[in-house]
Amino acid sequence: MSAAVRPRVKVACKLCHSRRVKCDRTEESACTNCQLAGQECQSIISRRGKYKRHRNEPGRVRSIRGLKNGGPLPDPSPKGDSTVDSHAGLPAITQEASETVAAPRETCEEAPPPPVDSSSNTQGNDNEMVHYGDSFNLNYIFREMCDPFDTASGVCSPEKNSENLKNLESLYLENLDGLTRLALDERKRDDNLRLRSQGAFRMPPKEVGDELIRVFFRYSLPMSSLLFDREDFCLKYESGRISPLLLHAIHFVAIIHCEDSVYKAAGFQNRHEASCAFYHRAKALYDANYESDSIVNLQTVCLLSQWWGTPTEQKYTWHWMGIAASLAQSLELHRSRAYANLNTKHRKLRRRMWWGIYILDILESLILGQTPHINDAYCDVSQLTEDDFDDEDEEIIESHMLGKRTTESTLFLIYLSDLTTKISRCLLMTFGANADESTRTESLETLSSWGTSLPKELHYPTSTISIQNGFWASLLHLLYYTCRILLHRNGSHFPDRMSVGTTTFDAAVKVVRMLEDLLSSDALCFSPLYVIAPTFASLSTHIANMQSSSQKVRDVSEHRVHLCMLVLDKLQDYWPPVAWNYRLFSRILQALKARQSVDKCPPYQDFSANSGFRTQQPGLSSSRHNQNSLGESFVCGLASEFPMVDATVEPVDIATTAFSFGGLLMNPQFNAEIPFLYQENAYNPGL
Repeated sequence: MSAAVRPRVKVACKLCHSRRVKCDRTEESACTNCQLAGQECQSIISRRGKYKRHRNEPGRVRSIRGLKNGGPLPDPSPKGDSTVDSHAGLPAITQEASETVAAPRETCEEAPPPPVDSSSNTQGNDNEMVHYGDSFNLNYIFREMCDPFDTASGVCSPEKNSENLKNLESLYLENLDGLTRLALDERKRDDNLRLRSQGAFRMPPKEVGDELIRVFFRYSLPMSSLLFDREDFCLKYESGRISPLLLHAIHFVAIIHCEDSVYKAAGFQNRHEASCAFYHRAKALYDANYESDSIVNLQTVCLLSQWWGTPTEQKYTWHWMGIAASLAQSLELHRSRAYANLNTKHRKLRRRMWWGIYILDILESLILGQTPHINDAYCDVSQLTEDDFDDEDEEIIESHMLGKRTTESTLFLIYLSDLTTKISRCLLMTFGANADESTRTESLETLSSWGTSLPKELHYPTSTISIQNGFWASLLHLLYYTCRILLHRNGSHFPDRMSVGTTTFDAAVKVVRMLEDLLSSDALCFSPLYVIAPTFASLSTHIANMQSSSQKVRDVSEHRVHLCMLVLDKLQDYWPPVAWNYRLFSRILQALKARQSVDKCPPYQDFSANSGFRTQQPGLSSSRHNQNSLGESFVCGLASEFPMVDATVEPVDIATTAFSFGGLLMNPQFNAEIPFLYQENAYNPGL
């Protein structure tokens, strides 16, 4: 490593200026950033001497002199135009030649790596803010005693937090000697080369990327409408100012919804291969701290929460959802005071972002049987209204074919946020440490009356369902009845909680009818991720009722089970957990069929809802039960819900892991050797 310093020119190049970082360009050679990006190093037109300067600002000079024995603090603000877009620090997506060494089947384009100057992290924007919290020592000193940067006042604004952050980082960099800075720069260059070798900057062909963007914004509600300002996104996407990190995350989610021809045009053989590629590219950039914009990072981790690669995956949906909730609360999106100094457009966006994260966290906590990351007691952001969605230019959005936001889709988001607040209370009253039967009953009654407050636009459709008419209303009802199934089933110890006439049974019947409507309208794949959990929840209820003492109930329940399995069969290509759960339920049903051929099945009853162990069935010897633990292990914690399943299939090795999709698996254990890829005829209703 050489410590020699080359004489630099006085004017930065366009790339470094757009990213607001130092440029080491010389008269003879291009700067390091342009060399790594493979771009021509073109100088900008200097604005020095062409604008009015504000010298001798009162207070600033005085506060700076007292920092380090009278030594001046370098001004962290960049030279040049100060009125830059809040995302101007993001790298542009270049249209370079495709690079196919690491991915021979994928035609692709490259995005430039980030700059490597160690001082670049001081050239931030308003989204690089850090909220210390009222009780943090530095924040207390800044606000109550003395601000060494003279930026504090009675109100803490994002701009002042961002300025304090840059000033503190400048103090950190001042303490580093030249060799240390060079070492840091070298480390960043190595990271950039490693990311490039991994294909982290590889983009799909432009026409494929454009189609994935359109698919994402059309079908990925609530994420696309709540996490993004669509007008702002269109303008930045057109000018190539969207972070590669965020683009990979969007492509990953869009792959779940797109047609087969789209991912095949990108060079992938199947949907799982495509989603894996985009997920790991985004994850590589995120793990490398590629992006300094906190809003972009927040949007990215929310999108990555849709990932669940294998049954033994640890960084799965719940992992990424926890990061998103933590980052959102570190930005104080959960407190109304954080919105006081924002302009109207940014305030509406951040309110939508907060509610998008809240919705995902509460729904996932219910579906997965986990404790929510977000505590309502610390949140005071008011509910969404239609005013939060009226700040976009529809002409710009329609010109990019992102789809027009309808009244139905807007009301869907508003009432979904209201529904999740009631679900959150039900979770606390049902599963909280101080829960009791009276508070649980009260919260469930409040939830049951929620549907009566829906406007006519969200009434369940009576005609053919389409994305423009009836789909979002039907999806809202589908989620509502799914929540009722999970809360009434998992929160009750009543033995017959899933039998005919119960709230759980009635809700499961309605879910099946809605799934049938979606199937007949060809609307099932518009938003597959939000159809999967209802299918699992309803399926478990009808499997339990296949053991009813009534022959009519058994026959109808079996018919409904077949329809749920048909839905899973159609959706298993879209998301890996559906595929391995489809095979799991296929084996459960085969075991039940085999038992029915030998003995008449007893009525459904709950043998031990809390213990997680099956009570021995009549006719099953204790020695057989001890030798083959399939009664517990094979059904992976489903014993409390399906005590009738017998150990009639060969034993399998079990690897313990945490998995509880759809609220079905209470004591999770999974066979790591069972492949999640679909096998033909895995489920045969004729057995």
